[in-house]
Amino acid sequence: MKKKVIFLTVGGKKTGYGHITRCCSLAHEFRLFGYKSDILVETDNLEDKLPSEVFRKEWNAKKTSLFLKTIKNAAGIIIDSYSMTESDVHEVQKVNPRVAVIDDWHHNLYKNCIVIDWSIGAESSAYPVRSPDVNFLLGIKYCSIRPDFQEYFRRRIPQKPHRIMVTFGGSDVCKLTPRVLNMLQKKYPDIEKHVVIGPGVDDVRYVELMKDKKTSFYLGCNAREMRRLMINSDIAICAGGQTLYEMASQGTPAIVVDVAENQGKDSKIFADMGYAKTISRWNISNINSKIAASISTLMSEQERSSRSQIGKKYVDGKGGRRLVKACLKFWNSGAMLTESVLK
Repeated sequence: MKKKVIFLTVGGKKTGYGHITRCCSLAHEFRLFGYKSDILVETDNLEDKLPSEVFRKEWNAKKTSLFLKTIKNAAGIIIDSYSMTESDVHEVQKVNPRVAVIDDWHHNLYKNCIVIDWSIGAESSAYPVRSPDVNFLLGIKYCSIRPDFQEYFRRRIPQKPHRIMVTFGGSDVCKLTPRVLNMLQKKYPDIEKHVVIGPGVDDVRYVELMKDKKTSFYLGCNAREMRRLMINSDIAICAGGQTLYEMASQGTPAIVVDVAENQGKDSKIFADMGYAKTISRWNISNINSKIAASISTLMSEQERSSRSQIGKKYVDGKGGRRLVKACLKFWNSGAMLTESVLK
């Protein structure tokens, strides 16, 4: 068996970059176990903006001989795409039965594979009906974050917040950045604003218009740059998704705005456990007043310190390693249906 893992995922301006980010984090963990990775991405013509380790080729033509040969020889297949149906997964399993599916929407019924959902609380709420021939890896203990975010550091909590970080994902699909930033500049003129502009954002004309002595912009940050901004920020305003988990790992108190349907449950649990403040939906009319109210709460040093500790406790940076160990154990044990049964 060749020691290579194939990732099948999606990403770009319309779908965002969260799937790619978590595949890259898992690929790093597999490398630590001696496995190379190919990350195949279906994009929406943003190939030049994808991370360097991602293969710039489509995989949606699943019946092509080249694609089938590629996955047949792999040590395992990781699927991270909401567009993959039960039938699609089954077709992949016919060629290579060593399959793991990342699915936090729980919209398919799977057979004889690994199903991954590292959303917080998934171990008790996801997949209430669980097939005995599926190995479920559920909950935040399996959360994989990029290697830069796994480095230990001791956060210092200032008496008053001096820096607010703003990031709404790789493409800011709801165009929240200028709207929220305008409020911050008016209401908190003395606090530094550090604003991340993702690689999929089309219109960045407001960057020059809104730049001032207390507002800095960062275009297309890599993981190390994102971590540095998180560490140096006292409060973050962000979308849900993978960024929220990386934010928690750095102990940065977060105000979370849900910009997608599948983010609400995660952000609510993070809020209930005492880490995040959450804004239920991005399109509510009073979003700025709710964000301002959350900032007022986080002005307290004790409040920020408590939330910081809780975030770091729940996302410990070791989840990817636990997940890879479990995948390799399952794949190498031969606990799969034979090809004849899958047909």
